[in-house]
Amino acid sequence: MRSTVVSCEEDRRACWGGDEELKLVLVHDSVIAYGGAERTLEGLLSLFPEAPLYTAIFRPAVSIASVGPRPVCTSFLQGFPASAFALKPLFPLAFERFRLPPDTECVLSSSSGYAKGIRAPHGCLHISYVHTPLRRAWNPYHLAARRTPGGTLGRLVEKPLLAYLRRWDLASVTRVDHFVANSKNTALQIWQTYGREATVIHPPVRTSFFVPSREGSAGDYFLVVARLDPYKRVDLAIQAANALQIPLIVVGRGGERSRLERMAGASVTFLGAVDDATLRTLYQGCRALLFPGEEDFGIAPIEAQACGKPVIAISAGGTLETVVESVTGLFFRDQTSESLVEAIERFQRLTFDPGRIRQHALQFDEVHFQDRITAFLRKMSGSRGCP
Repeated sequence: MRSTVVSCEEDRRACWGGDEELKLVLVHDSVIAYGGAERTLEGLLSLFPEAPLYTAIFRPAVSIASVGPRPVCTSFLQGFPASAFALKPLFPLAFERFRLPPDTECVLSSSSGYAKGIRAPHGCLHISYVHTPLRRAWNPYHLAARRTPGGTLGRLVEKPLLAYLRRWDLASVTRVDHFVANSKNTALQIWQTYGREATVIHPPVRTSFFVPSREGSAGDYFLVVARLDPYKRVDLAIQAANALQIPLIVVGRGGERSRLERMAGASVTFLGAVDDATLRTLYQGCRALLFPGEEDFGIAPIEAQACGKPVIAISAGGTLETVVESVTGLFFRDQTSESLVEAIERFQRLTFDPGRIRQHALQFDEVHFQDRITAFLRKMSGSRGCP
């Protein structure tokens, strides 16, 4: 059965799904592209198969597993023809206009900035799983790396917009009872930005699907798996591949693709988006995954390690929690192509144990995620009726 996508502006009753026993709802920023946050959402959807999903925009073309027949409740932005990026300044209003069923007992939001701002009914427990504090408003690295559209006019609009988003973001955290962070790195950001503590529960990784090749063979290429956004710094991997004349395969799509293709040499291949089976084959066949962007967590490095492949990553952000130097990969210190080139040259002189790499990745398996989320909900819900 397919999920039913309804606008909660049009029919609030449909968003409850007619199940009077259901007391928990899931909330996610938007389903407009597939990334690490959406992989985590899949884990929550499978854990709570009856819970309705509230989200600002839902694109059915984005393949999200475990949605099933549940109602997907969208905001007034669902039918807007503008790009999702252009609509994001309206996301705070979209989430504040949602009206959850009054007998909702537990809200579990999956938030990269906006979903935590939903208004829960009085007495309802709100737990927010945070992938990152609102990056657009607070992250200096992201602000430096992104490119504001619209030239001079865009930059003039950006300043008051960011001021508004910061005010709203700080106000919205008062609607959250308990924070869960996807990494120690994110928990620190939550404390620094909001002054709130967070419990760390790492996102789920399908280590039963991402497995080493039975043949144990490896190709001669390096691999990048990322959305082609400026802050992902895929340009560094391309520049390093050009300098070393090594084969590089880039998986992902995004607004940076044209610019990256123009700088790429003959040894770089762009595949765009691929299905999971193809992605697994690419992990299995690569020499190593290159991960040059600073991420709050980063699921791709663990998927690669689950396939027994080492990771060459920037020494910052979530990879400090998921990659073990000289055991499951290598770090490069400076976010420059020269530093990445040095790390690749060092990598080529070393050997890594695929079995040991995979064993390290197993601690991030989706079963551990589900057990920890369930235990946390039970602990925090008390007598409120949450599962």
